[in-house]
Amino acid sequence: YAEFEAGRLDAIANITYTTPRSALFDFAAPHMVMKGAIFVRKGTPPIKSPADLRKLRVAVKLTGSAYAYLEAHNWLGEVVPEPTLQEALQAISEGRADATIDAQVVGLKNIHDGKLTNVVVSDVNVPEFAQRLHIGLHPGDERLALINEGLARMHANGTYDRLYEKWIGPLELNRLRWRDLQPYVRHAGVLLAAIAAALVWQSQLMRRLSRQAAALHQS
Repeated sequence: YAEFEAGRLDAIANITYTTPRSALFDFAAPHMVMKGAIFVRKGTPPIKSPADLRKLRVAVKLTGSAYAYLEAHNWLGEVVPEPTLQEALQAISEGRADATIDAQVVGLKNIHDGKLTNVVVSDVNVPEFAQRLHIGLHPGDERLALINEGLARMHANGTYDRLYEKWIGPLELNRLRWRDLQPYVRHAGVLLAAIAAALVWQSQLMRRLSRQAAALHQS
């Protein structure tokens, strides 16, 4: 930020919008949204909602957005202060803490780099906790429109999807969970029942036509 304020940098990538920063930056359209996740140690009793964090030792950076989010919702249990997400995940792995919360893709990268094989993402959703990343320029910089146009073109021609799959895809969880499928189960059941009924009706119709053809042939 000091280099940017001094005019020695034209832009900063991957920053989140805040009201104080709006005086310092013009923000391009968000180029990535990192959803939040709760990280726990394998074998920890499953939690059913973020409110269950009140019963756990939660490792967080005291000045970070995760701490502010949990505090605002009154979801903080025993706080284990850690300066970085990597150290919070390490504390979970070593049993000094039970959980932490942060951007899922960043946490998965840290787990991968630190070989923390006993730390996993909880199945519990973290509503409203997402980090939107922007490119920040100096206020009034006319290149902002050019950057936004470039981002739009990247989305339109598939470049963004290819880059995302290359760099982010290997870190995202690809497993399907029951809660992901649950909203569609009822509709799928109705559709399958309709297909089955149509097949039965078609089978009966074919048998009836076959009998009629045989009768006609005999006649």
